[in-house]
Amino acid sequence: MILAYLVYFGLLIVMVACWSITSRTSALYPAHEAAIGTRAAWFTIVLFTLLIGCRYGVGGDFFGYIYYYQSTTLSDRPSDVVFEPGFLYLIQLLKVFDAPDRSIIIASSFLQIFFFAYWLKNKKAVAPFIVYFFVTLVLLDVNNAVRQSIAIFAILLALDNLSRSRILHFIVWGLVAYLFHRSALIIFPLSIGLWYFRVPKVYLQLAALVAAYLFVGLLWDRVIPLFERMSPLFGYEGYSDVNRADLMFGMEQASLNIGRYLWPIVDGIIMIYSRHLTATYDRYGYRFYHGMFLIAALLQPVALAWNFLPFGRALFYFTAMRMICLGFLACYCLVDERKGRNIVLGLGICAVFATWLAVAVSRGAAVSAPYEF
Repeated sequence: MILAYLVYFGLLIVMVACWSITSRTSALYPAHEAAIGTRAAWFTIVLFTLLIGCRYGVGGDFFGYIYYYQSTTLSDRPSDVVFEPGFLYLIQLLKVFDAPDRSIIIASSFLQIFFFAYWLKNKKAVAPFIVYFFVTLVLLDVNNAVRQSIAIFAILLALDNLSRSRILHFIVWGLVAYLFHRSALIIFPLSIGLWYFRVPKVYLQLAALVAAYLFVGLLWDRVIPLFERMSPLFGYEGYSDVNRADLMFGMEQASLNIGRYLWPIVDGIIMIYSRHLTATYDRYGYRFYHGMFLIAALLQPVALAWNFLPFGRALFYFTAMRMICLGFLACYCLVDERKGRNIVLGLGICAVFATWLAVAVSRGAAVSAPYEF
């Protein structure tokens, strides 16, 4: 257990420090900004790949991916395997070099952090905060949803290009995401709505959030049948009625009870600050990430009530955007608008999620601890 704390909190401290130094150095030496960002990105990639990629038996799907690697041959075609073509080609590439079976975990972790660092490279001002919430909020899920996490970070790059009207680049990154997880196909129809999306007034967002929790039964009746019909398209039809508790804080329901109180509060705070965040970080395309976050916030009551693993996995594309919105919020409160109330709020949110990570590790959340190499 001690090793798990050292790995997760050590990674948190070093990565945040790296990007904080990068942010300050870039401001001092703007002529070398690109080179400084590239160095920080590569340092992050190497560190993450060594610490997370070289893990052993950590994550509920770890041995499943080892089995995929062992049972796949160079002659297999996409129609011969249950996973996506991108993952098949990655396995076959490693097999060409006679890499050991654990190399698939290392290579997958490398792709995850490579895409994420590439996305961060041009967002150095907010990068330390987004990295903070990536480790405290999302990393343990990344250990489980290996292929989907690659897709999520590719989707971040797709959204970044969409926000800059680089449609061809958006399509390319969307296809990269789809190559690693079929469910990433959802980004293409969503992109139409996101293109025209404008952040609603705060009171409308809060009213929708309250209604989602008060009338979760009505939402359930519409969301569940739709999800069940779409499951084959997303590749979730093979799941049994799996409970999500084993991927949260052990086999207990305590984590879900925590979420019932934590998520509406956190989501409400993001909504309250949304107009300020949109105006301040428009250059980063904040509204696109906020649009994805709103879907997560409004469907969170269904996820808490249903407690069904495939639905939680499908919602991961949207809940992962919380780390982005929280990163922008913390940067706004602690850097761009350093007022007393904002500083207290920013530090408070950071403290809450550091505690969340500590409790999660202590209870073996997402089969994250004990940790082995």
